[in-house]
Formats: sequence, C-alpha cells, structure tokens
Amino acid sequence: MLMSPKAASPTDATAEQFLTVAADLIDAYLQAEPFTADQAARLRSIQFPAALEWIRIEDVRRLVDSTYEKGGSKKAYERRWEHKDEFIADAIAYAMIRRQPNFVTERHADEIAHISADAPSGQFIRVADGVLDALLPYPRTYLLLHIAPLLPQHPKIHERVMPTVREGIKNFSVGYEYMLTNLGLVPRPEWSIERLTWALQAMLDGFCLRPRIMPEEYNDTSRWKGASLFADTVIAFTLGIIDWEKTGEEGRDALDRLVGSSTTVQD
Repeated sequence: MLMSPKAASPTDATAEQFLTVAADLIDAYLQAEPFTADQAARLRSIQFPAALEWIRIEDVRRLVDSTYEKGGSKKAYERRWEHKDEFIADAIAYAMIRRQPNFVTERHADEIAHISADAPSGQFIRVADGVLDALLPYPRTYLLLHIAPLLPQHPKIHERVMPTVREGIKNFSVGYEYMLTNLGLVPRPEWSIERLTWALQAMLDGFCLRPRIMPEEYNDTSRWKGASLFADTVIAFTLGIIDWEKTGEEGRDALDRLVGSSTTVQD
C-alpha cells in the first residue's frame, strides 16, 4: 500500500523516524568504509554487491538448462558454489572480464593514435562521439557504474575486475601518447599521459551516466554543429592541457597570467 501524503509529510514525526532509519541504511550500504558495530546486521552480512540481489539462482539454472544440453542441474551448480554470494561475485567478475568482438577501447584507442594534423577537430569529434555512441548501449558500461560505489566493501571483486579496467585505460593511454607525439604537441608540465588518461576516463564515465539520469538534456539538444557535448568538452580540455608555445608554463600559471592581462586591459 502506498504511503499517504500525510504519512510522508515532513511534519509527520513518526514517518520521519522510519525515513531517517531507511536513509541511514542507504547511506551505510553506499559508504566506502567497513560497516561499524552500530549498523544493521543485515548489511554487515551481505558478501556481494546487493544491487544485484535480484538475480535468482533458479532463473540461472533454468536458462542454463534451456540453452545448453546439460549443466543446469542443482547438483552441478552446488558442486561449484556453496553460497549465492560466491556465485554472484564470480558472475560479476566474468561479465567484466569476458572479451567482446571489436572491443571498444581497442578500436577507438587505435583511432585516437592516428588522428592527424589535417582538420584534427573533426577527427576529435568523430572519435569522441564514436566512443560515447559505442559505450551508451553497452551493458557492461552500466554494470561497472552500478557496482562501483560498492567495490570498497568487496575488495576481492575489485581486485578481479581491475586488470580489465586498467587494460582499457592503458590502451587509451598509448593512443593519446602516440597522437601527441605524431602531432608534435607538448602537454603542460602537470599533465602526464597518465593524468590525461585518468581525467578523460572520469569525464567519459560522467557522460555515460548522465544520459540515464537526464535523457532529455543529453540528447540531440546538447549537440552543437554536429558535435556532442562530450566531443566539445574533449576539445576544450585539449586546448587547456597543451603547452602551445612550449614555454613549460603550468596551466594554473597560464590562467593567472591571462586573467591578469585581461583585467589590466579592461582597466
């Protein structure tokens, strides 16, 4: 039964008690630190990312039985996993690790590496939009975003999926380094290839998540002259991190100088 507007009202002290406890449980579930003694025993007992608690072993066995000639029996399952949490942990790791044809990070990292000086902005747009278009419908993108807040509580799962995550980042890192060398571009001192890659990856994570939260705002209306907001953000980022005059000046110093020069001109 749905809660009545009166029961949900902030002025309803009893309802607020229930809501406060529920909010505390949610906060505890998503915190990075280990559960404390005063937090719910139910939360302390969860040994796999409970965001995937909806998976039923009965469904898995039934689908195995209907898809393959043999292997879906209860006995076959129980010989391999004693508890559901062990199975879910293995399933998460397997979903993240298994390779797909034309894996996105390999294909687009190679395209980044071969961006040339011939109208590079258009090539940036094509590659950036290609990466985003490939990741948005890709379920594994959202599996990682789904479980990411819970990984500090599940170090074994974290440890198992990180090699795959790092492999993808490494592919892009190699592509960025090759592209900069090929174009003769020098990043500002604070921007190593590693920091550049991490920043772009974090940016990409956000652009994958936001369309699910705000689909109307991140659809075609956010495009500008054929480029996505992500592509133009990558271009703006590139303009900022490159030491165009090769002076060795850090970006923060360049900002202070440019703003100071602008203010002096106005005065």
